[in-house]
Amino acid sequence: MTNATGLLRSLGIMLVALLISTPVNAALITGFTIEATGTVAPGPSYLRSFDASGAIISGPIDLGIGVYGLTVGPSDSLYAFKNSGPDMGLLRIDASTGQTTALGSSIFLQSIDYNPANNTLYGIGGAAGADKQLYSFDLTSGNANRIATLTGLTNAFDVQRLAIRSDGVAYLASLSSTEVSFGTLSLTTAEFQRLGTTSNVGEFGDLAFDSADDLFQLSGGKLFRVDQSTFAKTNVSSVAGGAGLAFAATSVPEPSLAGLLGTATAWIFCVGRFRKNAWGRESDKP
Repeated sequence: MTNATGLLRSLGIMLVALLISTPVNAALITGFTIEATGTVAPGPSYLRSFDASGAIISGPIDLGIGVYGLTVGPSDSLYAFKNSGPDMGLLRIDASTGQTTALGSSIFLQSIDYNPANNTLYGIGGAAGADKQLYSFDLTSGNANRIATLTGLTNAFDVQRLAIRSDGVAYLASLSSTEVSFGTLSLTTAEFQRLGTTSNVGEFGDLAFDSADDLFQLSGGKLFRVDQSTFAKTNVSSVAGGAGLAFAATSVPEPSLAGLLGTATAWIFCVGRFRKNAWGRESDKP
């Protein structure tokens, strides 16, 4: 074996070892936010998408109407809601154009999220001064099914934010004038089990799980990672919005480990072919 071809073959073997020890990502986590421009008399809302680092991918897209909440349903469809005027209730959003399609229900909503475990979208409804209700929605017609009145809250008139993990476990953040209560919510009985509280009422926004089942909250243009046991929050990036947050797993052309190993194998094979063509068949022998 010549020194040159021996070196090339050694480099190929080193490449295999490097690829085996290198972690390979399967997907890129992409987030979507809704930025609202009003509350009592809502102006147009804006849709943005961002990557795992918080960098904006697209937007702001003017939705033309005031919408709140956000969740990703089947086939990465976006859903939000409108709480006033014509077409009040659940709506679908085209993520590329910002076009909205009203689905009906005419319910004043505070938060929505999609449960991938049973292919159902849930929402919490109830205007200020009213008890909060848990609903499920038909994603085709937008029709709402009332499940139960929320129980276990410190104040039934609080503002609610709902997030559902991929295994169907639902978390709820409940805002009052003095504290934020955090816990789990039964999607069958609407019973709230409080895990803890925080007095930081200024950082309160929509909740959402990403595809890795990490919990996040968006508030005041800051994206926080939330501890699911203590509700402790860590600021991870700055992203405009707060009225709506959702995540989707988007496939990217990252190579699989098998593909990388195939590339390395082809490298070693080509080294052998190079020696064969350059020096003859006998030179292939060690």
